[in-house]
Amino acid sequence: YLALQLACARQISRAAGLTRSVLHSNPSNLYALHLMVLLLSAQKQYLAALSLCEAALHDWASDFQLVTTKIKLEHLCKGVPTALATCRALLESQKADFLKDADEEDDHPAMLDVRDSPAVGTPTATEQSVITLLDSNVHKDVLSMKSGTTLNSIEVPLSASVVRQAQAWLLLSDLFLQLNQHEDSVSCFEEAQQLLPMSPSVFYQRGLIYEQQDELTSAKSAYQNALALKPDFMECLLALSNVLCRLESLTSAEKYLTEAISVDPSSHRAWYAMSVVVDKQGESERAAECVLSAIELESTAPVKPFTAIPLLL
Repeated sequence: YLALQLACARQISRAAGLTRSVLHSNPSNLYALHLMVLLLSAQKQYLAALSLCEAALHDWASDFQLVTTKIKLEHLCKGVPTALATCRALLESQKADFLKDADEEDDHPAMLDVRDSPAVGTPTATEQSVITLLDSNVHKDVLSMKSGTTLNSIEVPLSASVVRQAQAWLLLSDLFLQLNQHEDSVSCFEEAQQLLPMSPSVFYQRGLIYEQQDELTSAKSAYQNALALKPDFMECLLALSNVLCRLESLTSAEKYLTEAISVDPSSHRAWYAMSVVVDKQGESERAAECVLSAIELESTAPVKPFTAIPLLL
């Protein structure tokens, strides 16, 4: 607990020392192993972090968060194709878990948060506002929602395996997007959308695909839909601010970046983006201060937020 708190406060050396002590007494502690991997990445020891991550997966092969961390490290150390292969393997394991859960499902499946999975029943006011936004931004392409899809027509089993499978599809979509394989990216996106049509992560990925095609207005709408469901969605706040900056809506871009910094003051990406926006507004001195903050924070930034690890007492 204390090591994780120190890591979040970016006291990396102290956090690493405490984590090593935990691992000395309990070498198979999953959360300590994962934290140590992230701490090594914060120290820019990416190869060491990847090696430790691979070793940890020998004991914790099915841990979804640890595998996704491995994918990010492989992306940095070995390139997108290697990360893609690991992501495909992750997807296959999640499909297997999904089928297993389907076989064991009884008449009372567990309900999950609507922000991560679809809800069956009458739409809430927030959900209805998102549906309205979608209805007013229908595009005749592969990214459009299936005609007639509403919260009342969704019949996907609400299990953790559904969420993880959708997340794996979204990871694949993003990797294909980075390889400029648009059709493959869209295909993976559609698979995730079928599983979790009202997930903010699905709307976010929709926006990324639009943005790569320079359909900035459509990307903006997709990001806004995601934030309507999850206002503190950090990646989406950054993406929306970037699109608004490209559209020369600088005041709005600054507003969303201010929100992003309030969500995560340690985000170097948010501070750097803020420097770009305020510089375009002619505030060169403030822009320089933001750049300095970004540089300082980037020096201790892990490949994935420390908050990905559960905070246990």
